[in-house]
Amino acid sequence: MYDKEGNLKSWWTADDGTKFVERAQCIIDQYNGFVVPGTGNMTINGINTLGENIADSGGIKESFNAYRKWVNTARGGKEEPKLPGLAYTPNQLYFLNAAQVWCGSMRDQAKVGHIRTQPHSISEYRVYGPMQNYDEFSKAWNCPAGSFMNSRRKCSVW
Repeated sequence: MYDKEGNLKSWWTADDGTKFVERAQCIIDQYNGFVVPGTGNMTINGINTLGENIADSGGIKESFNAYRKWVNTARGGKEEPKLPGLAYTPNQLYFLNAAQVWCGSMRDQAKVGHIRTQPHSISEYRVYGPMQNYDEFSKAWNCPAGSFMNSRRKCSVW
């Protein structure tokens, strides 16, 4: 942040910085633990992808909060009707839509190159990571505690 003279000033306290580093390390560790099939046991590089992983996690939370705020204000708290022929709740459909953005396929050789050079996690991990960390996802899908998509250790920066 810049002050009125245009000088860069930190608006974080020392404690804020310490907490950020601790929370960021949780995300680094989480993504470092994702072994990518077809890459010879390579994992997502949690350090190289940290900024985008934090953004993905925060984005899913804030966009879901905005959706729920819309339901509560525009619809007076009344849930949207289920879509004909689908057994999914509106919250489940929200998360399905958020995940569908990342649908795609990648050759194994391309995965290796991506892991080595890109600041973004491979697509499916842009779903796994944020959703694993978000209690609202686990509630919507009734994920058992301690399961792959409802980890006991959840990471949150913001």
